Amino acid sequence: MNDDAKKIIELVDFLSDDFDLEKNLDICIEKISLLKNDRMRNSFRKLISKLEESAKKHDEKIKEYESLLLYLDAIDDGISVCDEHGFLKYINECACKMIGCSKEEVIGKNLNRYPFNDAVLPMVVQT
Repeated sequence: MNDDAKKIIELVDFLSDDFDLEKNLDICIEKISLLKNDRMRNSFRKLISKLEESAKKHDEKIKEYESLLLYLDAIDDGISVCDEHGFLKYINECACKMIGCSKEEVIGKNLNRYPFNDAVLPMVVQT
């Protein structure tokens, strides 16, 4: 196995072991620069660039999602989201006040069980 092949294997192992782009970018660039083959170096640089781009887009989506949740919590109407089996995936602050429970107490719970068994919400979901 030639020297570049060993370095590529090392680089791929490094990228696949819980790779945190933000923390390990400099190390990764350093490892890429050790490759002797220009084509391989350029390919890995393009890969890192695409990973950086993807990470930025991901961060933007997270911020948009967090903003949406803040807006939903600010609404004066009770809002909740459940999956097709009746398990609660999201509930806003107003809905929590209506049923007298915190988000932590109800997220993941089934609407047909406590604290919802006396509420109108399970009946609405069933219709």
